[in-house]
Amino acid sequence: MSGNKGVVERSCKTKPPSPRLVTKEDWLSIHQIERATGISRCLIAKGLRKRTTLLSSESYFLTGGVFMGNQEIIERIKNEFANFKASGNMSVSVDSVLTYLDVLEKDISHNVQDKETQRFLTQLAHERKIELCKVDNQVRIANVDRLEECQRLMLKSAIEIGQNALKYVMLINGGAGVAMLAFAGNILSKGSAINCFLIWSLTSFAVGVLAAAVSSGAGYFSQCYYSCSYEKQKNKLVDIINTGKNDGKATSDFDSGSDEKNGNWWRNAAIGAAVLGYVLFLFGVITAYNGLKI
Repeated sequence: MSGNKGVVERSCKTKPPSPRLVTKEDWLSIHQIERATGISRCLIAKGLRKRTTLLSSESYFLTGGVFMGNQEIIERIKNEFANFKASGNMSVSVDSVLTYLDVLEKDISHNVQDKETQRFLTQLAHERKIELCKVDNQVRIANVDRLEECQRLMLKSAIEIGQNALKYVMLINGGAGVAMLAFAGNILSKGSAINCFLIWSLTSFAVGVLAAAVSSGAGYFSQCYYSCSYEKQKNKLVDIINTGKNDGKATSDFDSGSDEKNGNWWRNAAIGAAVLGYVLFLFGVITAYNGLKI
């Protein structure tokens, strides 16, 4: 047995284990175990090298703090043999050491498998969370697109309604004004005088047509200012994308100067002029009715 031991020790000296698996500190710990138990350091290093191979391929085994590294395995072996010696045993057989190392290998293998399974489940849960976030993001994007489409359709409808309103206020005031002029001309041709109500009615219809024209012009200026405002916002956004600099403002918070304020003012003016045109038409109808009763 001692001859075999010498052969094994010589083979260890001629072919030492890889420094990547067993460090200098590990060899010193193995030497201490050899002195305490009398077991060949080559047998201990062989079992240690066989088991640390399970852990050396993954760096997180040594750095994550959850798996046993080389030094931890050495400490475990030292503690086991120290407890064995404290029980009154002064020697141990090679078969017992091999059996112990086999048990240690199974423990480490089970630990690695459990941690691998846990890591796989954690990664799977993380991927599932990412997919759920992607789906949720796609749903939100779809909702934003839907709202933008609805807003576009509503804006188009509002523009069409506004154009029709301007047409109607111009038609009714213009038609009423032409009719009132024809009626006034008929009265004058007969040598009769025109009362003040008919004059006020004709004036109201004429101003109503003018209000419709002003409303149309104000709408044009409003759209021009809005277009300039959006152009400035787009240019600022393009500059941010090209330069990569952002002052922390959202796209909707960009200051486009006074263009947007001017656009709002002209829009309100257009709405007011259109409403004034309908009011003037109503006033002209009432005054014309009072003039016909006289």
